Amino acid sequence: MGRADRPRFHRARTRATCRGRQHRAGQHDPILREALIRALAGVGVEMLLGVRSADALALARRGVPVRIYVPRSED
Repeated sequence: MGRADRPRFHRARTRATCRGRQHRAGQHDPILREALIRALAGVGVEMLLGVRSADALALARRGVPVRIYVPRSED
């Protein structure tokens, strides 16, 4: 996602949440992720195991709900 797309994505996510839907942000982009956390009270973050692990720990220490996904494959 390019920088130009960030504001549009943020507005769409905010509108959906204002309609009463609960969301978790599956987002590794730190700028967009922080904007979503600030805009959407109680939003959780979903991240892949091994991608920005230090960020996931820092978010959890701040009290942001973090869910880590573990990709698996038969290969």
